Amino acid sequence: TYPNRVYYPADTPHAVAVGGTTLNIGPGNSYQSESWWTNGTDGSKGNGGYGYSWHFNPVPSWQAPFTNAFGRSVPDVSAEAGDGIMVCQGMLNGLPACRAIGGTSLAAPLWAGVWALASQAESNARGTVTSASGSYLYSLYTPSSINNPFHSPSTMTGVGNYFSHVGLGSPNILNLVAKAAGPPVITGISPASGPL
Repeated sequence: TYPNRVYYPADTPHAVAVGGTTLNIGPGNSYQSESWWTNGTDGSKGNGGYGYSWHFNPVPSWQAPFTNAFGRSVPDVSAEAGDGIMVCQGMLNGLPACRAIGGTSLAAPLWAGVWALASQAESNARGTVTSASGSYLYSLYTPSSINNPFHSPSTMTGVGNYFSHVGLGSPNILNLVAKAAGPPVITGISPASGPL
């Protein structure tokens, strides 16, 4: 068997691969930490969605400082996957057909929503939108900074994770949106003169 093997298209360097975490909440619903979704407690490996490309995609240059994997490493980022949310669609016997969606099937849409907020902020601030794919998210990473747009993946380890790359981490949404929008741009001053 080949543990942590990832196949196309999940391993393409131009996709944003999203892993799953279990969120740990602090007092007042504050962010405390995260761990890999299930941490392999059910006997499985890689439930957080991590692995590396098998034979096809080498480690991209922009990811090389973050991993010593044998190929393109996933995930790039991660999000809540543990508790799940109730999704209802259509009707079954006259009642809404509802079921809980969790895992990386929850984490990926959550990340898409976060990136939509970041893209809107960038569009409002600069009139452009940058794709999150490829090296862009890695260029936003600022280690050892209170302004880092990612919660550190250092807490996202456990029994189920024996892999060398656990991504950039989960979004610190406020910092990520601010970083994507970029610094303020002065477009005019009014009035142009006057008392201090």
